[in-house]
Amino acid sequence: MPPDRDLAGRTRSRTLRGLSRRTGLAAFWAWWSAELATFVPQTARAAVKRRRLRPVLAFDADRAVLWRPASGEHGIEMQQVVSIPLAGDAAAGRAALDSVPPVVYGGASGPARVVVALPAKSVLRRSLALPAAVEENLLDALAFDLDRHTPFKADELYFDATVTGRDPARKEIRVELAAARRALVDRAVAQAESWGATVVAVTPDPGSTADPSRLNLLPAEQRPAPGAGTWVRIWVPLALLWFDQTEAAMLFVVVMGTVWSVILATQTGVRN
Repeated sequence: MPPDRDLAGRTRSRTLRGLSRRTGLAAFWAWWSAELATFVPQTARAAVKRRRLRPVLAFDADRAVLWRPASGEHGIEMQQVVSIPLAGDAAAGRAALDSVPPVVYGGASGPARVVVALPAKSVLRRSLALPAAVEENLLDALAFDLDRHTPFKADELYFDATVTGRDPARKEIRVELAAARRALVDRAVAQAESWGATVVAVTPDPGSTADPSRLNLLPAEQRPAPGAGTWVRIWVPLALLWFDQTEAAMLFVVVMGTVWSVILATQTGVRN
């Protein structure tokens, strides 16, 4: 796939995030979510977290391990399900993925949606200090200078970066960079898809990590588009747990659905 298309897709997403940060929308959303979370029972928060987590196919040299989110002693944790040999018949992989609950779209079951985890030794990670002025076009800046931060050129890698801290006094940002060879990522994604899965992300973190990574090495054009239905399936159970079967629950779902529609419309406007 053309590297410029991959970079352009992620750059648009970063531009939207920068816009939301400058307008205060990101800070408002973080504050509002934190305030709402205090009123939601712990069991409900755990249920939402479990629903948002995806099964993980963690690849190694000769096998892939399937991890699934489950309730444990200390909350939601990832539990190892099965180890799948990469050599030989693909039936073992398909059987493992068949154990993953299907995603339902309008009454029709869809393929298992999974996250691919790369082996740690195959991922290059760096913590960088960069001028704050590059934040809005962070991926462009890193792509231009990637051969200085890694032994490879930009067209040899899939990479992603996220801001982990800001120092206004020094006008600097702290950035976490992760990169992997394109051939490795493409091979792992193709293997998962051959087993009947839909890959929604490629993470540099191990499969046993219950907290979703902010880094995604899957090219932008290969990522499934988010839809309003995904959020409805989260907000409706929350509304019923919080407000019971009342008009307040219906109003809550309508408001949240409207907010999400506005966000999607804003994103479309920025892209166009």
